[in-house]
Amino acid sequence: MARYGDYGKIDFSGLWSVMEKKKLNKQWLRNHGIHANTVAKLVKNENVTCDVIATLCYLLDVQPNRIMKFVPPETEPATIPGGTGGDPTIKEGANDD
Repeated sequence: MARYGDYGKIDFSGLWSVMEKKKLNKQWLRNHGIHANTVAKLVKNENVTCDVIATLCYLLDVQPNRIMKFVPPETEPATIPGGTGGDPTIKEGANDD
């Protein structure tokens, strides 16, 4: 079974940039319903739920690409069944619905 990070990670540095521009801090997130443990996970670029991402986007009035980005793994993982396995001949978004 794959562990978080085997196929890349999500970098939340954009979240902190957006918050800095809006003059907001981590306490503001906690005051607006983001649990302290979740804030700690965001700081460490750890796994959070889609609900957390949706809440952040709602609170900050931004799209997800403003607060997070995908960072590929440093080493090539095993191919995901049904996935492209990093095949460069597959165009980005080709399987998006």
